[in-house]
Amino acid sequence: MRLGLIACSKLKAASGRPSSLLYQGALFKKSMVLAKRTCDQIAILSAKYGLLDLNQIIEPYDETLSRMPKKAREDWARKVTYQLDEQYPTAHLIYYAGSDYYQGLPKGKYPFGNRTLGQRLQWLNQQIEGKGFL
Repeated sequence: MRLGLIACSKLKAASGRPSSLLYQGALFKKSMVLAKRTCDQIAILSAKYGLLDLNQIIEPYDETLSRMPKKAREDWARKVTYQLDEQYPTAHLIYYAGSDYYQGLPKGKYPFGNRTLGQRLQWLNQQIEGKGFL
């Protein structure tokens, strides 16, 4: 089973809703489109909540892993690793996220590689339009 893990986004809706609808960033939305095509299941990596089911209702927040102290990021990674082990013990992980969101987590595939934000969006557009290769 392939589990697509999508990083949350800074841009969010103004009020609480299912996690799949809360995040409004272009990278998040395009990652969701591609993950729906290429993965068997999808979950979200949230800086505040950890691993989220797509239908889990959450409130907007202003937290990001890049602004967290190292110890807090390590604690977050341990929490998410535990959640992954509990909920998806045999999944093959595909991270639609930057290194802040997969550092310290179980190994998987990293389709974004070390691309910049703009390059990630361009790559996603190519994949979605069928002009790229996964």
